[in-house]
Amino acid sequence: MPASLYRLVGKPHHAEIEQSQDTVAEPQVHEVTPVESPVVADPEPTVQDQTSVPSEETSSPVTVTWDPSWTKAKLLEAAASLGLPVTSINTRAEIIEALTAATSA
Repeated sequence: MPASLYRLVGKPHHAEIEQSQDTVAEPQVHEVTPVESPVVADPEPTVQDQTSVPSEETSSPVTVTWDPSWTKAKLLEAAASLGLPVTSINTRAEIIEALTAATSA
């Protein structure tokens, strides 16, 4: 069979084996070129995006109506809605004190 058919299947031809023993074959180096991925720029914020975030100057303070006769759990909910640093570890009186200070200001 011709040597070209041997090369197709990746086997050496008997005539090529004799030649390769006489000469030192150089290693074949295959150059790999990296594929560049396209860079996508962040889209500019739309008018809707800019207006959806209220600024501190224009936002109105959050007011919560609460009553000191409420249960501790309900007072905790009111304090949490105002963002007060109280937890269930605090006493009911401490929670009422924090609510009073936050809502009377």
